[in-house]
Amino acid sequence: MGSLARPNSLFFRTKGPGRARKVPSEVLAFQRSNSNGSFPSSEQLELEASQKNMEAPVVVVTGASRGIGRAIALSLGKAPCKVLVNYARSSMQAEEVSNLIEAFGGQALTFEGDVSNEADVESMIRTAVDAWGTVDVLVNNAGITRDGLLMRMKKSQWQEVIDLNLTGVFLCMQV
Repeated sequence: MGSLARPNSLFFRTKGPGRARKVPSEVLAFQRSNSNGSFPSSEQLELEASQKNMEAPVVVVTGASRGIGRAIALSLGKAPCKVLVNYARSSMQAEEVSNLIEAFGGQALTFEGDVSNEADVESMIRTAVDAWGTVDVLVNNAGITRDGLLMRMKKSQWQEVIDLNLTGVFLCMQV
């Protein structure tokens, strides 16, 4: 069985309002794997970026206070990225992620916002642009589950999952 393809569609470079495209592989070295299938270390990424004399990419990571989003935000913060740490409810954990990124020598902002709310998404992106001038990369990580049997799930629970997991991605990509 071969290796799984990496989800390149998670990473976008914005050029003007409402336009998005994939970031070229030479910009985002963390998308590439080494010959053994592992991703480069943050030290390798930092060295590669400094060698290319690039401006640190601005990254928005949704759902960045816990789990996979936290790991992504910390990895990007170790590489020379400016990271907006989005969270919905876990403010202490989001602040911890930002503090760790800054301790690594990176730049970070925390932003409380529900990605299923259009006004919150617009404000989140505006915050990053106001601080750093652009958004180069969007990582749509925020998501929820409502585990249980479908036949016992309430319509409101179903709608929460759809709103955050699908509509949230749509709204983030539209801004």
